[in-house]
Amino acid sequence: MYFVGRKKEIHTIVKSLETGQNIVLTGKFGIGRTSLIHHISDLLRDQFHFIFTDFSKTAKAICEVSLAELGSGRPGIETLHFKTVRSKLVRFDSSDARRVVLVMDNIARLTPQKFNLIRYLKMQSRFQFVAITELFLKTSELDKLRGQLLPAVLVGLSYLPRADSVDLVRHLFRAYGIDAGPEEIDFLAASTHGYPLGIQTHFRSRQSR
Repeated sequence: MYFVGRKKEIHTIVKSLETGQNIVLTGKFGIGRTSLIHHISDLLRDQFHFIFTDFSKTAKAICEVSLAELGSGRPGIETLHFKTVRSKLVRFDSSDARRVVLVMDNIARLTPQKFNLIRYLKMQSRFQFVAITELFLKTSELDKLRGQLLPAVLVGLSYLPRADSVDLVRHLFRAYGIDAGPEEIDFLAASTHGYPLGIQTHFRSRQSR
């Protein structure tokens, strides 16, 4: 994965995790929230074990995926009751000394069961958390989430600066084997306004022509 920019955000998130804090990451769809955390997980792979979960799934499915990532999943676990699976997750045995960071992606709404799962896992002190929220998550739910994850740092992603947009566009032109001069690169970076998904969509549509 090619990653550009976000130096300030990377510094904030890395320092926060290293000092035992949790992260609540917000931003527009396609702005690069999940890519940023994947990049940080690569940077910190020797210190932390990042587990990526899709919080649009059920609370039980989230626990099952987490157990599998920790190497504690067992055949037939899908037949167990949610509370049993949840209990297994906080009692996992591992020789891995790294701190576990549970990445909760795609948080669009917090059902009572999912909020209780976060609260339960937080109480066990075996995890740190990165919560990646959607912009349309209700303010009341975002505040409730932040409160539950304290100490937590709120990080918001905006559009890429011009120089980073140019860097990404230049890389994609090379990756797709397309010759382009500085003017074309600069025009595409400007016309997409530093929106990573917009830049990538341009190249996918260009390839399909």
